[in-house]
Amino acid sequence: MKISVKEARGKIGNLLDRAKKGEEVILTRRGIPEGKIIAFENKDCGNKGLPDLSDLYKSLKISGKPISEIVAQEREERY
Repeated sequence: MKISVKEARGKIGNLLDRAKKGEEVILTRRGIPEGKIIAFENKDCGNKGLPDLSDLYKSLKISGKPISEIVAQEREERY
């Protein structure tokens, strides 16, 4: 399918879905082909998600005043 860049801006999610299904999506500017949207062939280079940091959070040892108290104190001293 061919679509103008201007029109594609509002439909990028749909265009990505179409490319993922194997459809060729060509972007045009003033009717002239400028680019193509293609799906990744290697499934490993896509979104891997965020790592699980729960063990890291559990291992942190927090001491001293809460940061909110420190900030409030600094503000009082400044003004």
